[in-house]
Amino acid sequence: KNTSIRKIVLGDFEYFYDEDVDCQILEHLMPFFRAGQGRFEHLEIWGQMTAHRSVLATALREFDSLKVFVAHGNNYRCHRRVSYRDEARGLMKALVGHHDLNQIVLKGIKIGREFYASLANLLRDPKSRLAVLHLEQNDMRGEDATTLASGLAKNTSLKSLSIGFNPHIHIAGWRCIFSKLQASKCMLEELNLNGILFSPGIARSLSALLTNTNSIRMLGLSRMKYVQDTSTVVLVGSWICTHVGIFLREYQYDSHIKLF
Repeated sequence: KNTSIRKIVLGDFEYFYDEDVDCQILEHLMPFFRAGQGRFEHLEIWGQMTAHRSVLATALREFDSLKVFVAHGNNYRCHRRVSYRDEARGLMKALVGHHDLNQIVLKGIKIGREFYASLANLLRDPKSRLAVLHLEQNDMRGEDATTLASGLAKNTSLKSLSIGFNPHIHIAGWRCIFSKLQASKCMLEELNLNGILFSPGIARSLSALLTNTNSIRMLGLSRMKYVQDTSTVVLVGSWICTHVGIFLREYQYDSHIKLF
């Protein structure tokens, strides 16, 4: 009957994992979500509990006051055989019902094309208040990136975007994302591209975005472990320095680039 709780963090129970216990915890919380009366705002799910997406979606449909949703999973140690595509689609549909949603953070979660399509619709919605979108280690592919970019083009609310550690996005996908961000009316302030596969073509597309966008104040390029040779790292730095014409406080192989 407690209605004063604003934030709940669940997991990580993987070292003594029992999926029935995970489901029971979520199910026992249903009355709490139902009785939240608009006060509950922040839900974080960690570890194996993120595999129970259909149960999570059911829980999220019990209320509509969520502002922050965080899920840190592990794509490689999930004990359940689930239909990621169908369950992720249901999860996104449930999240869309939270009209004040401000942050979505998904790390190590396979989410599929239907999820990206629903997410693009949310980004296009002129009433959307989504300011933070972090998608890392989601096994995002080129088609997913193109779908996501279609929503970014129409967005006006986003301030922080992270698409790191998704090495399967091809150059056409990155070009689409950067070009749509360039055309977008959102005043993006933070862009994290940590751990992605850089190539000369991606570097040029990124520099074009930075050349024509004055709002980005922080660019994350750390842990570029997928870079094939140091010449690409040098090219990224030189393109940014030469074509953007801004002061870089710091540029290192394993650091963030701060833009001022």
